[in-house]
Amino acid sequence: MNMKNVYAYAMISLKTKRKIDHYIGLVLANFFEFCAFLAGRILRRRHKGASVDRVLIMKFSGIGSLACAYPALLTLKKNYPDASLAFWGTRHTASIAKEFGIFSKIVILDDRTLLRSAVSLIRDLPEIWSFRPTWAFDLEIYSKLSSLFCLWTVALNRVGFISDTTRFRKYLHTHLIYFNRFRYVGDLYHQIFLDTLPMKAIPSSDLAIELGINTRPRKLDKIVININSGELSPMRKWPRESFHSLILKLLEFYQFEIVLTGSSQDYGHVEGMTGMLPAWAKSKVRNACGEYDLRGFMGILRGCRLMITVDSGPMHLAVLMGTPIVALFGPTHPCHFLPSCRKDTVAIYHNFICSPCVHVIDDECLPCAGTAPCMSSISVEEVLAEASALLENSEKEKIIERPVYGSAKTYSRE
Repeated sequence: MNMKNVYAYAMISLKTKRKIDHYIGLVLANFFEFCAFLAGRILRRRHKGASVDRVLIMKFSGIGSLACAYPALLTLKKNYPDASLAFWGTRHTASIAKEFGIFSKIVILDDRTLLRSAVSLIRDLPEIWSFRPTWAFDLEIYSKLSSLFCLWTVALNRVGFISDTTRFRKYLHTHLIYFNRFRYVGDLYHQIFLDTLPMKAIPSSDLAIELGINTRPRKLDKIVININSGELSPMRKWPRESFHSLILKLLEFYQFEIVLTGSSQDYGHVEGMTGMLPAWAKSKVRNACGEYDLRGFMGILRGCRLMITVDSGPMHLAVLMGTPIVALFGPTHPCHFLPSCRKDTVAIYHNFICSPCVHVIDDECLPCAGTAPCMSSISVEEVLAEASALLENSEKEKIIERPVYGSAKTYSRE
């Protein structure tokens, strides 16, 4: 991620967090699911007709996916302008939640170590209880611990996604929305609100005006190239040699500055790549890994001419900022992570028979053992062709109207 100090405090690796969530979370989830089942039978709380005056949004990982959720959250706020919205997340998700400007309260879970997480949870829950949420929306897709946290908020209505891997949520949540891996995740975030609350969908064109898309001139003569795929799935990276060749070809045709972004941990990797550039090219390329905070990075995306990126959090922020994008996909599918309603957003994807594999199969069982031929098969020439087409047609209308419909049936308690 292109933000200094975002990961500096993350003393527990993401891989370790996932293991804790899987092994410890599964045991706790099954136990508390039984407890919730018994409590439901005894208390017989009525879940229909609850007012939408205090809404809690929960998201503990994934700045990019939270960026995907912003249009849905904006739709919620515009439908219920008098409702108080609170956010509960970690430091990195809270950093973008603050930028949204729609939350009256933000509670931060300190997840740097196991001990800090436990202490922070004990501190956070009374603060959540004092907010007295009538609705709690768990925006995590696969997490078991987030399901428990949602239960512990004691909100009257608790909403989350369900799939083949999260069937234990049936009693932890009061409303469950089907998580479809073949639909754009931003549409699924719309669905979680549209299927549970009486509200109207807002046309994409109106949301675009609210977000500033189509109204922001591209003032910066810069092309942003993001090489970072994040800690979650490193096989989503494109080969460094391919990025090197693409930079040289872009500089031959265009007079724009090229800004290379990534996390601070990517600085050395990118520096090695820029070090191989000829002298005439080095002055036109800047290694900005770890240089920007969140607001600064979003400002660069808002004004640049184009972003070339792998599937990552920065890609989702670019979608939010209305930036023209060429996105490179391999182990993940573009229909799930890139909106189809944007004419200036192009996905390059070679449709390997084993793709998508990320989020579908364990890393230890990947068909290619993590070598990702789906990414290395993407040629420099096809990326250059798509980038040139967007740069030369940047003034085209960017939004295609495409309504989002809720499902016919949603699981909910009476």
